[in-house]
Amino acid sequence: MSLFDAAERFASIDRSQVLLEQKHCLHSQDQHSECAACFSICPVEAITVDKSPALNTEVCESCLACIPVCPVGAYRADDDVSNLLNCITHVEGQPVELICGLHPHPETGIDSESIGIQINGCLAGLGTGAYLTLSALGLKRIIARTDACSNCKWHSLSPEIHRQTEQANRFLSAWNKIDNVICKDEIESPVERPLWNAKNPPLSRRDLFRMMAKQGQVAVARAMENGMTMFKRQPGRDRLRLMSAVSHFP
Repeated sequence: MSLFDAAERFASIDRSQVLLEQKHCLHSQDQHSECAACFSICPVEAITVDKSPALNTEVCESCLACIPVCPVGAYRADDDVSNLLNCITHVEGQPVELICGLHPHPETGIDSESIGIQINGCLAGLGTGAYLTLSALGLKRIIARTDACSNCKWHSLSPEIHRQTEQANRFLSAWNKIDNVICKDEIESPVERPLWNAKNPPLSRRDLFRMMAKQGQVAVARAMENGMTMFKRQPGRDRLRLMSAVSHFP
């Protein structure tokens, strides 16, 4: 697989509108199911429940938080994890700040040496598996920017972001990767530093040579994403990413 094939694979078109596949929902498979993961997390109450959840697409704002919490993958939309994997080929050991699509000041950060990467939707839409995947591909410092959550219309999702990062660190501690992922709730002295859009990272001539040297890493990233489609009936997207990432650690 060539470098440009990999880039094309990861740079998918925007299909961020959330869709609910009722037949995959636990409530459709088991009339006694008490699963409430999706409608209890939705920050705009776009998901209601009767005998099974129903998604009001006109109310939904595509924060994407329902995708990683669904245990059976009943919700579908493009998240930015595959785009983040593509971005990793441009990073050379710098700390990475992950920033939500609604952050009012994404252009400033914690350290001038770090790289800010802005995604669509809320960071709660990434899931624990995304942090493990990024760590498995070599990122040594991942900072989830939660400093703007208190004034965000999706502020109720802040505890979920913290839960995901804490869970990721519990897994990573098995490989002595302590506090590889952190939430940053406050920045005392913001500084300017590079800001990338997850879908369109910068690409210079130097980047091309650097990416060629990282062909192996791109191949691993592709394998990890493709490994999520092994089963006809499968757990949710986040669980699959988590299992795939763990299998790539020593």
